[in-house]
Amino acid sequence: MLAKKHDNKVPLDAKSGELGARPQKDMPASNSTWQALALRPIALQRKLVDNQSGDTYEQEVKDSKFDDDLASKIRDKLKKKYSGKAVEEMMEIEGQLVAAQVVTSSEDLDQIVLEIEMRWLLVETMRQVDKYFKAGRFKFPDRNTGYMISRSFWTPLSPALQSGGGTALAGEHGATRNIFRPDYQLLGIESTAAQAVDAIFAATMNNPIVLDCNAMMVAVQYRAMKEAFGSKKFNQMFPEDRQGLMIGPVSDPEQQTYPDYKSSKEEGTKNHPFLALGLYTETAYAPGSFTQEKAQKDLIKGDWVYFRNHESYKVYAPNGMWQGEHAMYVGNGKFMGAGMAKAAGEESNFTYDEVLDELQRQYDLVYESRKDKKNPKPKSTKAELPGIVARLVPKISALEKLPKVTK
Repeated sequence: MLAKKHDNKVPLDAKSGELGARPQKDMPASNSTWQALALRPIALQRKLVDNQSGDTYEQEVKDSKFDDDLASKIRDKLKKKYSGKAVEEMMEIEGQLVAAQVVTSSEDLDQIVLEIEMRWLLVETMRQVDKYFKAGRFKFPDRNTGYMISRSFWTPLSPALQSGGGTALAGEHGATRNIFRPDYQLLGIESTAAQAVDAIFAATMNNPIVLDCNAMMVAVQYRAMKEAFGSKKFNQMFPEDRQGLMIGPVSDPEQQTYPDYKSSKEEGTKNHPFLALGLYTETAYAPGSFTQEKAQKDLIKGDWVYFRNHESYKVYAPNGMWQGEHAMYVGNGKFMGAGMAKAAGEESNFTYDEVLDELQRQYDLVYESRKDKKNPKPKSTKAELPGIVARLVPKISALEKLPKVTK
């Protein structure tokens, strides 16, 4: 599953092994709308210095009551739109956001609810993607099968591909050139951003969608975004005269094929609108710093993560589709990756270790089939895999401001 290395220049934190880590709870709450505030963690995790202190106990009660009130307000809002199991699963996400100190005060209640909704919808959409791959409605590109997306709503960004009517062979012009944007008047059909996204998920076995895991994960984000905000708001966020709706890799450092959003140039930036417009927060991790235990502790349902394969994979397979795996954390230490499928009838959830197993298996295949067999380099092992090196999370406050183009 083709992916490009993230060009993150934020200095590495020697203690955490992370780049761009989440704010700590002792940071001033006034710095940002999405600053971390101590809500449930204060009530549940604070260690009493003096068990006899009435003042400390009273503050514990106040914190706990405030947190319960916030959870009650969130539940009431969710019940207006959802019911039963969906609400309970979303409240589970609420608990994870609070424990991770991602949420804010009750003044930002609507934004908190939107983030919870979108995260739940991201997981549900990934489950749908899994079913579509098993049914042959979604497929991966290879040397014989080109990238394909609904011709009634999407057109290639690269002029060199437009004669193909929305189809490009894997590796043609470099896989990063396979970027598609909606054409609101294509084939004489007037359409909207919401219709363009829905068209992807209306794929059939006779007219499948063919995208790599990077582009598919982008499509998943748009779908969940549309469902969370609603079609009317989504269309306002991505109007015809703006270029924020793109299906393609989240980062394209080698080609810089995305439009320059601060000028009228058709090309000029390496990043997808998610990053170029500051709509998503990207956190980078030092290779090898993630583990199964860290995933269960730090990740939240709906987190988009990137597992990187061995660097030498690209040496043996420059256009190979397993340079890495874009996946989503779905809770309980499990991940779902576009195209990583288990048997029919079984949901394709994988542990951190199982994802590494598959990356190593794919590496072994290209290593054994390499051309230079006389002077081979040492074979890389599973223990040397970089694992998760990046995480992307939507910034609800930035999404709400669209179509205003600001960072």
